[in-house]
Amino acid sequence: MTTATATKAKSTYPSTSKSVQPSTKASGNQAPRILCIDDDPDVSRSIQLRLGRYGLDVNPAYFGTQGFWEATTNHPDLIIMDLAMPNGNGEFVLSSIRANTCTEQIPVIVLTGMRDPKLRKQILTAGADEFLTKPVEFCDLLEVISRYIKVPEIPPDERSTFEKRRRRMRRRAQ
Repeated sequence: MTTATATKAKSTYPSTSKSVQPSTKASGNQAPRILCIDDDPDVSRSIQLRLGRYGLDVNPAYFGTQGFWEATTNHPDLIIMDLAMPNGNGEFVLSSIRANTCTEQIPVIVLTGMRDPKLRKQILTAGADEFLTKPVEFCDLLEVISRYIKVPEIPPDERSTFEKRRRRMRRRAQ
């Protein structure tokens, strides 16, 4: 993945770290692959179902060490991960991902229920590309994901809902 300076659109979740061009690594018939590391199967399944409608292949890992193993063996295009997990907390998993030459360039979005501003800064300093808090609006998560990987066009039946939510969230942010 190539990193480059790019202007990011202003959103509810402003850019939190380095700018990159969305990956086009998954081209042709291969869908972009996302690894979702979260101990809550409902969160993982929800992300998997919603992103699957956009042609994204989401694979779950339910604890930290499994997530790190999946990242090193399957080389996803993007990782979405929680922080509070059994068998390898998120901060340790993040530092392991960044320390491994096979995974150090994979964008990591931390999605957690923890809202401590000091923790946010700590996690971003540790190498996370983005830090989002649960619950997150799906359209905001999708917008952040699209900064790092190419997301296929929004399905027509969701387009108007997506745009309405995006406008509503932008008004709230102002």
